[in-house]
Amino acid sequence: MSVFVKSHMNPLLPASTLLRNTQWMGDLPDQVKTAPLCSLSIPGSHDSFTYSLERSGTAGPDQPECIRKLTKKFPRISSWILYKWSVTQGRSLIDQLESGIRYFDIRLEAVGAEGEREFRILH
Repeated sequence: MSVFVKSHMNPLLPASTLLRNTQWMGDLPDQVKTAPLCSLSIPGSHDSFTYSLERSGTAGPDQPECIRKLTKKFPRISSWILYKWSVTQGRSLIDQLESGIRYFDIRLEAVGAEGEREFRILH
């Protein structure tokens, strides 16, 4: 089975392509539908939520210490470089789902003070 991805780079794809992508798992043959999930190859996206990153000039806690030090020393240039390096997705979650993506690589950082936590997206 081929999975087609509707692309803004190829506007000539038929409108029915999007419908096929959103429902591709339901169109699988019965023997595949009953197979263990671990035996399937499922389309996914790397760093799925990076489309929503904002330029901050800081490196995440998962980055090497030398990178974190450089971002503190040179915040203007590092914010530009880190942003370009970190954003690997240009489509929203909904757009990715409609394109047929079913596996999402989600990287979160819990930050906060005084017992309250907020979650931020990391590269």
